[in-house]
Order: sequence, then C-alpha cells, then structure tokens
Amino acid sequence: MFIKKNFFLIAIIFFSIKLLFATDFIDFKIKSIVREYSFKNFTFQYTLDEQRLPWIKIDGINNQKIDYSVVIPVKIELLAISPNAKVCINIIDYRCSQISSERIKEFFNKEGYYIPFNKFPSEVALLGEQGFLRFQKYQEIVVNPIIYRQDKLYYCPFVKLKIEWEDNWDGYEKIDYEESAFESVYKSAFINYSLDNGYKAKKRLAIRDEMNYNGSLAPPLGYKVKINEDGIYRLTYSELEEAGIPVDTVQPTTFQLYNRGIEIPIYVYGENDNKFDITDYIEFYGLRNRPEAGREEEFEGADYTDENVYWLYYGRALGKRVQNRDVAPINGYETPINYWYTKSYNPYGFFYSQVWQHGMSHWVWDFELKGPQSQCPPPPPPNNCNCSLCDPTGKKSFSFQLPDVDTTVLENASVSVKLLARSGSNLSYPDHHTVIHLNDCMNQDDAYWDGKINYYHQFTAPHSCLSEQNSLTLEIVGDVTNPDECCRDRVALDSITITYKKLFSANNNVIDFSYQNGNWRFVINNFEENNINLYDITDPYNPIMLTNFNAIYNQQWQLIFEDSINSENHYIAASNGAIKGPIEII
Repeated sequence: MFIKKNFFLIAIIFFSIKLLFATDFIDFKIKSIVREYSFKNFTFQYTLDEQRLPWIKIDGINNQKIDYSVVIPVKIELLAISPNAKVCINIIDYRCSQISSERIKEFFNKEGYYIPFNKFPSEVALLGEQGFLRFQKYQEIVVNPIIYRQDKLYYCPFVKLKIEWEDNWDGYEKIDYEESAFESVYKSAFINYSLDNGYKAKKRLAIRDEMNYNGSLAPPLGYKVKINEDGIYRLTYSELEEAGIPVDTVQPTTFQLYNRGIEIPIYVYGENDNKFDITDYIEFYGLRNRPEAGREEEFEGADYTDENVYWLYYGRALGKRVQNRDVAPINGYETPINYWYTKSYNPYGFFYSQVWQHGMSHWVWDFELKGPQSQCPPPPPPNNCNCSLCDPTGKKSFSFQLPDVDTTVLENASVSVKLLARSGSNLSYPDHHTVIHLNDCMNQDDAYWDGKINYYHQFTAPHSCLSEQNSLTLEIVGDVTNPDECCRDRVALDSITITYKKLFSANNNVIDFSYQNGNWRFVINNFEENNINLYDITDPYNPIMLTNFNAIYNQQWQLIFEDSINSENHYIAASNGAIKGPIEII
C-alpha cells in the first residue's frame, strides 16, 4: 500500500452528476470545498449487453468505457463556476493498494480478454472538461478509484481533495432571477449549489435595448396572452370571458395589446357599435419568443421556451388599431411563379446533457453516428477494440420534406448541415472527416475539421436534385485515426437548413413569404376556403391589413392580389380555419 499527499494540479473548466459516498465541507471565505470520497470494494464482471466487455465495477458510481474495450469506475461531479473562472485541485490525501495481476488474469484472460492497463488514468483526481447547463457554467471534477502506475493497476478506496476557484466575469453578465423549474436540477447536479447563486450568466452585449427586452414600458395589471408560434391570432368572446374580462360591459375601443413594452396594432371585429358581442373578437399578428440580436446561438443552446407573452389591457385609453392597404388585382402586374423560401429541420430526437461551448444546442436530430468499422484497429492488445460498436458503413440517412419545391429552376438551392462533434483528441489533427450526400445526386460536401464543436457543411444543390421527399446521408469516412483509440470519430446531426425556390401554394391553409421590389400580381393556390385573412408583416410590430383581394375557386381557392414593393415585403395569408388561438389567457 502507498499513501501520497499534497499533489497539486491546476487547470481550467467542465461537467457531470453528483454521486454517493462523499462528504463535503464548504469554506465561504476562500471559495473552496473539501471533498472526501470513500469507495466500496470492486468486483470483476462482464457487461450484460451483446458486447460483453470486461468491467471493473464499484457499486453506486459512474462507469466509463475506454475505447470500447473495458469498462471502469469513475466518479464525476459538477462544480458551478463563473464563466471564465480558474479552478485548481489540491489532492490532500489518497490511499491505494495494488490489484493482483494474477487475479485479473484468472478472471479475464482465461476467456481471451485482455485489459489495456496503459489506458487507465494515472491520477486519482483531475479536472475534466467544461460546459454549460442552461445558463450555468460548470467544471467537471473527476475522481478515479482505479489508476495505472508503473505497469500496475491500483485500487484507491479513499481520496480527499480541496477544490478552489477564482471567479472571472469578463464578457458576461449575471442572471439574478431564480429558475424555479430548474432549481431542483441545479441542486442535484452541483456540489457547491449553496454557493451557486449569482453564477448563472449570459454573454454581455455591447448595446442592449433594456426597455424592449424586459417590457418595462407596458402598463401594470394586464392579462397575459401566451403564444408559441408565429401567425395570425384571434381572442374570442368566450376566451376573454373565461379569463375574467367583463366582455358584456367593456368598451372594446379601449383594448390594447403590448409586447416587450411596445403597443401592437390590433383589429377588433365589431367594435364600432361600442359593444363587444358574442361574435366579436380581437385579431393580431403574433411572434413566438425570439432572442435578442447577438444572442441567437445562446438562445438555442440554453433551450429557451418558444412561449411569448403579450399583455392585454382595457379601459385605460383608446387602443392602437391596424391600418389597411388596398391590394385589389386591377393593374395586370407580372405574376411570379415561385419565391425563395428557407426551411429548417431538427425534430429534437435526442438530448445531450453535456456540451462543450456556450451556445451549443443540447438537442440534436438523433443519437451520434460512430466511425466505420474500417477505422477500428483489430485486436490483439494493445488496441483490444470492440469493433462491433462501430457502424459497419459509417453512414446514417435522414429524411425531410420540401413542400412545393420548384424542381424546374436553374438556380441552385443553398444547403447548411449543422453537425455536433461528440469526440475530439489532442493527439491528432484533424479529428473528423465527414461527407454529406443529398438524395441520389452527385452533389455532396466533403470536409476535414477539428475539435468538439458545431461544424457547418455549407454547399449548393441544383433544384433538379430536390423533391418533395428527400434523404440526406451523413458519412464518417474513417480515414482520420488515432492509435490510442478505436471507433473514435463520433458525430451527431443537429439540423438541416435549405433555402430553395417554392411555388406559390398554401400549406395547411397558410402561406408566409417575402418578395423583392417591383410591381407584382401574386396568385396563391391551395386554400380550402375563401374566408382568407391577409397581412403585410414586414414590420411585425406594425402589421398592415390588406384588403380588396380576390378569392377565386378553381378546383381549390386561389388568393389573388397586387402590390407595389419598394425593397422587400413580408406577407402572411391564412384562412379562418388556420387562425391560431392563444395557449392561455391569464
């Protein structure tokens, strides 16, 4: 047995879960924590899955696969820190004893398994990686009960650490409010939760419109109208009555709607008689929740809600109303047949709790793709890789739709494929070689890249390569190798974004499109009814109701209108059946 004290490590930041068998003492003055870890006896086992990997097991703590050849115990905890904090570990004490090599051979080698000793960690404790849990930055504290020293394995049932950190807020601002829905998650995740208050942070902007952000201009004592999608909304008599508004006595001309401190023009059907009748309603154009300019990636990475709150008031003053514009199709303007349209896909099929950079999304399309079996070196030792865990081909396909794509267009569509690397190593450069295949076309994108990052494959594709039903294939080539690992190239598909030419056709009785300067006659097909509502939403906080358009039946209803555009206008049209309702009014 050997005992070693006061071994000092210094590093910088990353992730995990609060585990058993630890006692902590918190020093509030110097921002330090003393942690003691006591581990139960280990056992030799095999995993029960089809891989049947050798497993050195300690009950109650995490398990970690090493190169898909052996499973070892590892204790990982999270330390909540400020965004640029520096962290150090002082190993106060640890006690270890050698694991008999004869015992290892007796259990594992007789079945043809070999334990790669040199791949075990050499330190009983170290700093892991850095990451964010929503707004909270964390540092991974890693404790290894089984270590490798001088060609031998040692079992360390006792480890005592002192963890210290120095805060640094450069480039960030604190978030002072409590996230009640996530506090239980923070409490269970962070070993210093009681010191955690004030560590949650956002990136600091150079300029911030504070009033528009927090809605401080909005009057008090309003009703919350919650929505979560872009679109035309209606608030009906019954919905307002259920929320507690005195609909039978209210003066409807005093209805006002605010969002982020800005009064939104609304349309109140039937208000001219100064009564709010049972058939009357409030109509407005609403936006789902969006990040401030400069915070788009942070918004995505923190998994914000799409819910946006509009505030409804009455009885204070005359409310702001939408203006009208005549778009009667009487001038014989030129009729375009398609328009540029951007469609993004991420079905949020798999959640990764661990990411490596502020702003990285935790949600991806599907579980990661592992490098092909050709990337996996064969046994015997020292590699000892279980190549059956690698994908046989290193390819995975994803299906998506492009509604009303115009395949006759000569111009190319723009494609962006966002990937999330789940592996990376300092022992090789680059870490990844990926290829994107779109449908059965020759068009593809081929790239080498490095690091645990979001990488974007960006390329163009001819419209003749596209269709209503499409397939995109992610391929890991497998020619980037690391002699110390196998099946090491792991990549997940985050999202697909395509900008293409779309025909003028409503989908589910709604169309939302932009068009550039000129005099144009728009003919939009595929409406199921003729009660259509049309707005110019170029300025979504000041929408304009468009009137005197035509609705003509020709096997389906067509919307026809003309407009003169100076730069670019944004329109939305929806039939009555496609008008949205609020999530709730409270």
